[in-house]
Amino acid sequence: MRALLVYESRFGNTESVARAVAAGLGTVVRVDIHTPASAPVVLGDDVALLVVGAPTHALGHGVPEGDGVDRYACASVRDWLETLHPAGIPAASFDTHAGGPFTGRPARTVSHRLRRLGLQLRGHESFCAKGVLGPMEDGELDHAQRWGENLAASLAPVPS
Repeated sequence: MRALLVYESRFGNTESVARAVAAGLGTVVRVDIHTPASAPVVLGDDVALLVVGAPTHALGHGVPEGDGVDRYACASVRDWLETLHPAGIPAASFDTHAGGPFTGRPARTVSHRLRRLGLQLRGHESFCAKGVLGPMEDGELDHAQRWGENLAASLAPVPS
């Protein structure tokens, strides 16, 4: 049994949160971490949980390549989700943002897409950075690890 964690990161904030979430998940399951460029599009039978993380950019998530913002261009979660062939497994999403009233929350959008793909949504979470370039706000990486632990606990069989 393993978890697959796929994240998109431009400035390293989402990557640091992904690694903290993976540390929490790792208390129960093996975790494979990928960016969208290296993530599988067909989930193996041993994948018990899919976790997807995206940063907040331009009031949304993932700037797709070719839309004129080359300095941010990379493989996006949005593009990867369009090619994903999932099994009906549990899934969760998270995002990173710089706070303020004008930032979007891509975890909600990703969660809707995961649900439309037939995955069983276990929730979404947002983590706050100290500005666009980070680092993460104090306590947020601990928050991410606890969230990962809670996701992992939801997969663990309940002792009888």
